[in-house]
Amino acid sequence: MTKPALNPTRGAPTVRVWLLCCLAAVLPAGMDVLTAQETPARKAPTLEELFGDPVIARANGVEIHQAELDKAFLAYLSNLAARGQQFDDSRRTRSEALLLDRMIVTHVLTNRATRIDQRIAAANAEKFLARTREDAGADDTFERQLKLTGMTVEQFNQRIYEQSLAEAVVERELKSTLEVSEAEIQAFYDDGTDLRVRLMLEEQARLAKDPAVAESERLEFAAQIARARENNQASMMSPETVKVAHILRSVLDPENRIPLPKDQRDAQKNQAEALLQQARQGADFLELVKTHSQDRNLPETEGIYTMTREDRFAPEFLAASFSLEQGQISDVVETRFGYHVIKCLEKRQPYKRPLAEITERLHTFLLEQKLQRAMPDYFRKLKQEAKVEILDKKYRDALPQDATGFGSDVQ
Repeated sequence: MTKPALNPTRGAPTVRVWLLCCLAAVLPAGMDVLTAQETPARKAPTLEELFGDPVIARANGVEIHQAELDKAFLAYLSNLAARGQQFDDSRRTRSEALLLDRMIVTHVLTNRATRIDQRIAAANAEKFLARTREDAGADDTFERQLKLTGMTVEQFNQRIYEQSLAEAVVERELKSTLEVSEAEIQAFYDDGTDLRVRLMLEEQARLAKDPAVAESERLEFAAQIARARENNQASMMSPETVKVAHILRSVLDPENRIPLPKDQRDAQKNQAEALLQQARQGADFLELVKTHSQDRNLPETEGIYTMTREDRFAPEFLAASFSLEQGQISDVVETRFGYHVIKCLEKRQPYKRPLAEITERLHTFLLEQKLQRAMPDYFRKLKQEAKVEILDKKYRDALPQDATGFGSDVQ
C-alpha cells in the first residue's frame, strides 16, 4: 500500500566526525608489519623529515607539534568533504589556530579528569559510538566512512572517549556550579526574557544615557529586543495541526512502484468516487479505510495521520487536509500516489504549550545559555593555570581573543 506523505527517507549518514575536530590528533597512524622476506619500498621524504617537526604549542609540559595539527586539520577537511561542504582557504590560518586551541584545551581538560569523570566519559562514549554505528547501518559502512578521514576504528573510539572526558570535566567543574531559578524560567515563559534579552536590556539602558547615540539607533535596538522576545515566545508555541483519516486507491504498481496503465488508474478513480459516496451517505469511515484503503502503511497507521503545515506530505494531500473542518469529508483528492478520500478527525489551532509541559526544556535552554556565557572566562583561567603557550606567531596572531577552545565552529 502506498503512503501519501512525501516523508524523507534516511540515507546512509556520514559518520559524525565533526567531534574529531575538537580533539588532538595524538594517535599515530598504524604501522605496516613487514615479514623478514619483504623489503619496504623507498618513500619520498616527508616534510617533517626535511624540515623537522617544530613544537607549536605547549601546556603543562605537554608539547603539540606541527605534524599533529596538520593531521587534525586534514581530518577536519575530510569531514567537510564527506558532508559536501567546502572550505574557505583564505581562512586557513585562523581555522588552524582555532583547531590548535581546541587541541590544547582538550589536553588541559583531560589532564584534570577524575576517576568518576573517566567512568562517566566511558559510558557516554559507548552510547555515542553505538548510535553512530546504528546510523551507519552496517559495520563495513561505518569503517568505510571512517577510512575517508584517514582514521582507524581504534583512533576514532579513542578520540570520542577523549571528547567525552573533556565534556565530563566541564560538566563537573563549570556546568554543575550554574543554576537556573524558577523566576528565570517564569520570566522566559511570560515574556521571552532570557539571558540574551537581559544583556540587551542592559545595553539599552547604557545607550539611553549616551548623548552621542542617535534616536534612530535607540529605536532600532529596541526593535531588536522585541524581535528576540517574539522569537523566544514562538519557540514555546505548538503549531496548528490536523488529524485525518484517509482512504487511498493507489495508482502505483505495488511491486515496482511504477504508475499503472491509464485504464487501471481510471478504475481506481471510479472506486474512490464510489467510496466517497458511501462515506457521505453515513458509512463508518474508519471501517471503509480498514477495508478499502491501499495505503501501504495501513498496518502501522490505520490510515490516520496528524500533520502540521510544515510536514513533508504530498502538497495536494496537505492542502486538502487543512481545508477541512472537523468531521468534514473531502472530495476525491489526486496525488502522485493515487486518489484519496480524506476525513478531518480533529483540528487544533496554534497554542502556547503549558509551562509544566516544557519546564524541563526551558531549564535546559537557559542553563546552556549561562554555560556559553561562562565558558570564555573558564577556559581563559584554565589556560593560565596550565601555562599555555602558542609558540608559532602566525597562530598566536590569528587566534581570536574570545576563542574558548571548546564547542565552537573551527571556521
